[in-house]
Formats: sequence, C-alpha cells, structure tokens
Amino acid sequence: MEKEQEHLLCRKEKERARINGRVSQRSDSYSFFIDWSESMNSNYTSTNQTTVNATAYIYCSKHTAYASGLSQKLVIDGTEFPATKSVNLSSGVTVALVSGSKTITHDADGRKSITISADCDLPDGNGWGPAWGSASGTAELTTIPRASSISATDASIGSSSIIIINRASSGFTHTVTYSFSGLSGTIATKTGSTSLGWTVPASFYQKIPNSQTGTVTITCDTYSGDTKIGTKTTTMTISVPESSHPVIDSATAIDTNATTVALTGSNKRLVNYKSTVKLSVTGRCLNYAGFSKLRERNIYDIPATKTTSGATTTVTGTKTYENNTLEQFKICLVDTRDKMSDYKILNQTNGDFTVVPYIPLTINAEFRRTTPTRRRSKLKLFRKFLQWLF
Repeated sequence: MEKEQEHLLCRKEKERARINGRVSQRSDSYSFFIDWSESMNSNYTSTNQTTVNATAYIYCSKHTAYASGLSQKLVIDGTEFPATKSVNLSSGVTVALVSGSKTITHDADGRKSITISADCDLPDGNGWGPAWGSASGTAELTTIPRASSISATDASIGSSSIIIINRASSGFTHTVTYSFSGLSGTIATKTGSTSLGWTVPASFYQKIPNSQTGTVTITCDTYSGDTKIGTKTTTMTISVPESSHPVIDSATAIDTNATTVALTGSNKRLVNYKSTVKLSVTGRCLNYAGFSKLRERNIYDIPATKTTSGATTTVTGTKTYENNTLEQFKICLVDTRDKMSDYKILNQTNGDFTVVPYIPLTINAEFRRTTPTRRRSKLKLFRKFLQWLF
C-alpha cells in the first residue's frame, strides 16, 4: 500500500484553506484533501466566535472507479459529521464526499486552533481505485480582537499621569478606573480616546502617611457596543511631591538665666558659659504625614509635642542649653515619610540674638627661685578675664 506524507498544518488562502491527505493506493492518480473556510457574523467580537465550514474531496486525474454505500466521516474540533455516499470517479473529476459546519468559541485572548480530519471509504476499482482516503491538520483560526492593553506613566500626587490605551479594534470603547489602598474611582467611561490625562488625587496622601511612594492599579474594561469584551490592568507608581516636606514656621533662642539677663538687659543677649538658652521651635508636617524628629544640627533631638488637625500635624519643641557656647542653631523637622524641612538657622548675623564672648576668670600661679642657690623665690600670678561693660 502506498503512503503519502500527511500535511499537519494548513495554509490560509484568503477565505479558504486546504489540508492535504493521502489515499491507500494509486496515489499517482488520486488526491484526497479537505477544504475549509472560516466565516464570522457582525457581532463576532462580542460573541468571540467564528464558524468553520469544511468538506472532504477526492480528485481523480486518471482511471475510473465506482462504489455505493461508502462510509464517510468528517471531524471538526471533535464533532463528527458522518455520511454514506456513492462515489463515481473518472478522469478530471473532483467529488465532494462529506461536509460539516461548526461554530467555534475562541480562547479568552481571541486565538484558537482546531483539528479538522476526515476518513473516507473509496472505490477499490479492482486495484485501480483509491480504496481509502484520510487527512488531518491543524486549522489556525482568525484572532478575534479582545481586551485592549493599557499603560500609565508614573506621577506625583497632584500632577498628571498619561494613560495610553492600545486599542485592539477601532470600534472598541473603554472604561478606565483606578484603585489604591481602598480608594477607587473612574477616569473615563466608554471613551474612544487612546490617550488620557489623569491628575493623581490629593486623597492619596492619607493612604501613605509613612511612605513617599505607592502603587496604583489602573483597570481598562474593553467594550464592543454594550458588550464587555475583557479587562486588562497595569500599575503605576505615585509619589509624594517635594513641595510636601515639613515646614518650620518659627524658631527663637533666648536667655532664661535671670542673672545674665539682668546684667545684659536683654534675653536676646547670650553670654557664653553663663546664659541658659531656651530654644523654641514651631513647625508643621503636611498632607497626613506624622511627626518623626525635631533636630538641632541634625544631631541633637529637641523634645517636642504634636497636635494633629486634619491633614496637618503641628509640632512644638523646646530645648535648654546650659553653659552654652553655640553661636548658631541649625534646626530641621523630619516627618514620618522621612522628608526633611529646609534648615532654619538662628545666629548673630541674622539678628536673632547677640553673643557675648564671655571667658570665665582664671588665675594661674608660677613659683620659682631667682637663682638655683639662693633662698629667695619669686611668685607670678596670671589672670584671664573678659573686659565687657554690661
């Protein structure tokens, strides 16, 4: 019995495709094959379905053969289409043996491949007929446009993100929504636009009091008319803008030592080593950020209390310095997002206070003989003090 190589893959030719098969004898005179086509109705994008029509054929290039009551079977994606047929073959004749039609539901992504096969009894013709024919192959169906894809640019709160929709079909519309830590909303409803600008809402601040960033999910529902085709999502990173750092509203450094204030006549005059300096600071943490640290020179913590009202936390701090010799205070406020305020600098140059460079009175004594052998000795006293008129 002669055999031919069975073709497993078919090639689309416009609306028709062919799966070539084999016959059990006289392959030089007979060709067995399946022709199939795919059709789709006007709402195929909504139903995600196409219809496959197939027919098995035998072609005779020479010889003659005839038989009746022959069994024919066509299978489309697992569905059998049986038939019984009389087959009369002669030179140059193509005979349709069995046909079938099936509606195919495509996969969720719109793609679909199916198997089409046929097994047919054929005339033997005393050895001059084909006797039997078989064909099987994979049919790659048209990809039906499904859910459009989407992307979004990262953005800070209060600024705009650009959302791009890669539309799968020109007739599709899209509803775009967002969700973030329990917050959700609609960006666009059944829009035909493929580019959207979306301003990240200020309400997002409340969901990230301890972080400078967050991840937002953008969802795109694709519609064909009123029928929802599918859904795609993407994520974008939102961030707290630089303008949302803490703010120091006021800061003062005054002398609280009654003795030195009485001498200088002002609590704005700070006497080195003698004044007791009280540093007072008021600031705010913004947009739902909490209070973390109030620091001097970003080294020393300043004890502080906090009061929260709405999105703002007000911070008040005081610190006392004994035996102070500082001529400048450099203060910063840090929030729970680890954002730091601009430094608030208090010094003499800015007119915040006057430094009195007091030096504590010191006396050093030196005692020695005038000569190595004499009994006479000499005592010298050295004193160090500040000449300052209070």
